[in-house]
This record gives sequence, C-alpha cells and structure tokens, in this order.
Amino acid sequence: MKTTFKILVICLSILWLNNSCSKDDSPILVIDDYFITIHENPINDQLIGTIPSEINSNRELYYSFSIISQSAENAIILENGGYFSTEMISIYVNDKTVFDFETNPIIIATIKVNAVSYKLDFSQEIHDTKTITITINLNDLAD
Repeated sequence: MKTTFKILVICLSILWLNNSCSKDDSPILVIDDYFITIHENPINDQLIGTIPSEINSNRELYYSFSIISQSAENAIILENGGYFSTEMISIYVNDKTVFDFETNPIIIATIKVNAVSYKLDFSQEIHDTKTITITINLNDLAD
C-alpha cells in the first residue's frame, strides 16, 4: 500500500512539474509579409495569390482580417472561406485599372490579420494579431 501511494505521489508530482514548468512561447498566428510579381493589366476578380499562414492553437480559432491601407485605392480585396473559416487569405484584383505599370509599378497594402474565436453572440475574441505588408510588383508588358 505504501509503495503504491509513493508511486502515485511521484507520478502526480512529475505531471504537475511538467505542466507547470512548460511554457509555450510559440505565436498563435504565424504569417509574414507577402511579395509577388504579376503581369500588368489583369482582369477583375483575378486571383493574385494566397498568403501562407498558420494558426497554432489547441482552441478552435479562425482568421479575421482587414485592409488598413493601399497605395492604389481599391486595388485589391481579400477573401477566405467566410466567417468561421480556417482557410488561408487569398488576394484578388478589385480594380484592374490601377494595375498599370506606368501608373503603379508597385502596389503595396497593409493588412491586419487576427486569430479569433467567436462567442455565442457572434462577437469576436482576438487571441493574436499581426500586421503585414503585401507588395505586388507589376511586370511591364508591351502595349
């Protein structure tokens, strides 16, 4: 009986030490600035690219994002699978007229990305936030 009790106490102590001493410092939202080069004069709604990203959490978290600024107004739009989506963020052409090499050889956008959970009232709880820059370089095509 004493031996079983000692083993139980030792096992519980090890479990407690393991849980209390381990600290997970890894970020929840892993996403970096995004750079891409495309040809000028794309069509509206053309997919420019998908931003590589990852959510590291044992909780059910989703992407939330917004465009903070764009060097060419209304140049791009961002989409994923909608609310409650864990899909990566895709960049699309919104206004094809601004994708002209002579006018805008480089288009830069600043994006705020959140890892969020949703409450029963559909409000968001933000668990991590990153601000990234999207840089789109345009190739000059012969007119």
